[in-house]
Amino acid sequence: MSPSRPEDSPLGQGAPRQAVLFADYSRGWGGGQHWHLSMAKGLHARGWPVALLAHRQGELARRGREAGLIVWPMRLGAHTLADPWHLYKIFQRILDLHPLAVICNSATELKTAGLAARMAQVPQIIPRRGIPQPLRNSLFNRLALQYLATRLITNSQATLDAMYAGNPTLVAALRPRVQHNGVDPAQWPAPPPRAPSGRIVVVGRLTAEKGVERAISAMPRVLDQAPRAELHLWGDGEERPALERLAASLSVDHAVYFHGATQDVRAALLSADLLV
Repeated sequence: MSPSRPEDSPLGQGAPRQAVLFADYSRGWGGGQHWHLSMAKGLHARGWPVALLAHRQGELARRGREAGLIVWPMRLGAHTLADPWHLYKIFQRILDLHPLAVICNSATELKTAGLAARMAQVPQIIPRRGIPQPLRNSLFNRLALQYLATRLITNSQATLDAMYAGNPTLVAALRPRVQHNGVDPAQWPAPPPRAPSGRIVVVGRLTAEKGVERAISAMPRVLDQAPRAELHLWGDGEERPALERLAASLSVDHAVYFHGATQDVRAALLSADLLV
């Protein structure tokens, strides 16, 4: 599948479609990686050439290969910005692909793959933000938004509002678009009726921005009202040891269950009486 050159691809009806590159350096798996893979698979199924620029030991690279997508596995991270050789390799691959757009998972990808894409004169360089927190107002981030990004995608209005709070002028200039995460309802039939068991479920990475400590901190009051209640946490991350200590310090560790990461999110959600 060879991507076409811009002059050959007006993107009209029946015209060859240019490629789209998704850049995500995360080694783990979360909502952002799911979004990038789902979008890449969806475009690929509709005839768009797509590629994934991903960490070579990351879950995204593995699942992308299983899906039959073009994957560029590299040793990537925040250090890539200070590594001219890695930047040059990204630049060369972008030149070979000649994409219409590069979609970046975070500021790190924007400042590396986005920079290489700007050097390669890629028309659209689009960061995608999925966390309702302001982007850190550093000089590098401001320069990246001003000189590298051409548009902005967020997963919710709350995330967009947080971006505006951090730097409203730069964000407004990018003509941001809210693109909600889609769900195929055919994959979620109604579960059979069952008696409530007091099972509270959280699904997500155990990282600071997810706020899982709030659910644990609420458990003493929950147990006062519902002694049989249980909090089940599906996901993993660097905050897990601190969250386990928090549960123990509140004497609710007997009712808080850390299950780790799961690939069967549907089963975890269907087990819940209350989803947080």
